[in-house]
Amino acid sequence: MAMSKKQLREWPWNGRPSKRHVWFVASQNVDACRRCGTRYYRPGGGSGAVYCFPRPEWLRDNPNDDRKEG
Repeated sequence: MAMSKKQLREWPWNGRPSKRHVWFVASQNVDACRRCGTRYYRPGGGSGAVYCFPRPEWLRDNPNDDRKEG
């Protein structure tokens, strides 16, 4: 399937983190996602993980979550 340039600029093909992440500051230089648990080191450059898969603990504590991956 050929993709248009517009589609390639949209998530997930643009390589940016999912909007489903629930970021918080875990320590001075580290951010983490409450939903999936992924972490990233800010001074190292880049950004968080592209996909966000909800953990069982998150789903238990947040019954309103739609459970979608993304």
